Amino acid sequence: MATRSSIGYETDNGGCVAVYCHYDGYPVKMLPIIKKMTFEEVKAMVEDALHNGGLRSVNEDLTYETYKEESGYDDWKYNTAFANLNGTDYAYYKRKDGTVFVTDFSGRELE
Repeated sequence: MATRSSIGYETDNGGCVAVYCHYDGYPVKMLPIIKKMTFEEVKAMVEDALHNGGLRSVNEDLTYETYKEESGYDDWKYNTAFANLNGTDYAYYKRKDGTVFVTDFSGRELE
């Protein structure tokens, strides 16, 4: 199912770096996965995907698929943790303290 999301991490200055993810972005699937991942795992995944055409999907076993296409880093980069500003259905933002901030397409924070 193509539920568009963005997945990102907190930067040193409190900002956000996020990347587009095409499949299975519903919170019931994605939130447990992002919660299980460490901050470092999310950051590494996002950085890899930014260089490889975005994310296709993130799996329950914490593996992920990129589009494996050469692309510019900024072609898939978002600088916000708000789904409505990214044009996605949901946005997941891993904070340095390990918590996850989630928003939906209206920009509303989800619990």
